[in-house]
Amino acid sequence: MKNIIYNILKILDKIYINPHLLIFGDYTGIASFCFHTVFENDKEKNNNHTLPNIGLTLDEYKYIFDFFKNNNYKFISTKDYKNLNHGDKCIHVTFDDGYFNTTKILPILKDYEIPIDFFIVGNNISNSNKFWWDIIYNKRISEGKSADIIDQEIMFLQRKTFEQIYSYIIENFGLNSYTTLSDLDRPMTENELRQFSQNKLVSIGNHTFDHAILNNLSKNEIYNQIKKTQDYLESIIGYYPNSFAFPNSYYKSEQFEILKSLDIEYAFCGDFRHNKIPRDLRGEKKYRISRYGILSKREINWQLKMIRAGISPFIVAKEIKRLLF
Repeated sequence: MKNIIYNILKILDKIYINPHLLIFGDYTGIASFCFHTVFENDKEKNNNHTLPNIGLTLDEYKYIFDFFKNNNYKFISTKDYKNLNHGDKCIHVTFDDGYFNTTKILPILKDYEIPIDFFIVGNNISNSNKFWWDIIYNKRISEGKSADIIDQEIMFLQRKTFEQIYSYIIENFGLNSYTTLSDLDRPMTENELRQFSQNKLVSIGNHTFDHAILNNLSKNEIYNQIKKTQDYLESIIGYYPNSFAFPNSYYKSEQFEILKSLDIEYAFCGDFRHNKIPRDLRGEKKYRISRYGILSKREINWQLKMIRAGISPFIVAKEIKRLLF
């Protein structure tokens, strides 16, 4: 049923988007993107060490960057937010978690002169452990489980605390399951993160210490997750990050005061919409800056055109689902 609805929305989108762009042009503001992993080719993407649907190949990243460059978009980072004007067409590229494989994007950043914000999970950098969702995927796919079944298990665990997830992983797969398999699924080391942060195109942000879903935690636990990461990252990169990304994009408005108390100036979620300039960069709105996700299993050109338009049957359906569920 889900695939049927998806295919219907895709057909409606393709009918709608081109005339919309022809009549109204591009939707202005900031289209921020949330990426996670970088693969050299499809063989790397499909090696089952990491979740394949949250990663793109180098050629796919180049395609995305070329697409928006050719449509006269300006690439920005959080450092540029205060210098933007109403009517600007901007792309803001972000990466979550802190995978070592994201360092492969650096030559492309240099070639395209694209600044990028990276949101780092402290615990995995500190102990070099595999990210728990990659453990689930790698183990279950080797058991012959379907992608839908694996997604359901991951979504089930997202409602748990870090301690509960850790116990679940150990009970089901053993302590050794946290050992990474290759450079593809491992996090950066502290030294790699330090060197990475010194690139002039790179800005580092906070993604909690344990990739903690904040809605599962008390106010004090939320504060400690963010503060611990601020202190940890400062010890590595030499400064306190002023940006934050909510793990899995789950948030509540009462969490904004905690962010403000820790000198976080901007926070990012995944509401799949544009951010208007300057409206969405002020007040409480700057603590829920939206980001689009690009999934490699879907037709990329269609996804990019949809984002250019800023509105489509698919986007409307996604927003209704977010508001209801």
